[in-house]
Amino acid sequence: MAPIGTGIPWTLPPPQRYVFRRASLVDPVEGVVHRNVTVSTANGRIESVIYDQKEPGGSPVIVDSDSNNNDTTVEVDLQGKYLCPGLIDCHVHLNAVPGEATLGQMKKLRPEVIALRQPHLCRLMLERGFTTARDCGGSSIALKDAIAQGVVRRPRLFIAGHQLTQTGGHGDTRDVYDTTPCSGGHVFGTSGLLCDGVPECLRVARDQLRQGADFLKIMTSSAP
Repeated sequence: MAPIGTGIPWTLPPPQRYVFRRASLVDPVEGVVHRNVTVSTANGRIESVIYDQKEPGGSPVIVDSDSNNNDTTVEVDLQGKYLCPGLIDCHVHLNAVPGEATLGQMKKLRPEVIALRQPHLCRLMLERGFTTARDCGGSSIALKDAIAQGVVRRPRLFIAGHQLTQTGGHGDTRDVYDTTPCSGGHVFGTSGLLCDGVPECLRVARDQLRQGADFLKIMTSSAP
């Protein structure tokens, strides 16, 4: 996120410090729920976790965090309500936005329509508890940067850019009656990017990484 004073008007202020008391903390590593836990956060990160002294391992767990950014502390008594780590969705396509009656209609949407609908979709994901998402084809570096800069409330994104596919592959959306010619690098819909052979695959893969892809998605199966 860009620092305060860089001229970006939507930059968020430093987050407040929170102390959550009497929480039921979900521990996915151990597969247990700890009762009567106090969790403190600073700068948007967990600063400490203090377990009930009656439970095993009741000493504080301190996490490296700089707590000097904001002295304001908000205390919340959860009264036994649950706290859990943010969920991670490892396979999403944020270009598959709602609003159309059929999948075919959705795939024909113009990019600007998709871009305007994506904030709504991302907000719903965040409200369901997903703080990170791995987009496996379709989302752009512009969306990822908008999230990192705090333009809107969305899960943190890791993106693949366009999906790499061969002629007649899963990302080649032409039907059998479509004789439209295409060449290496042609994009079908908003996701599939055509590449045949080693030189084209290398060039397209490098270009996706140049455009900010965190990983590559390669679809080797035939068209559905």
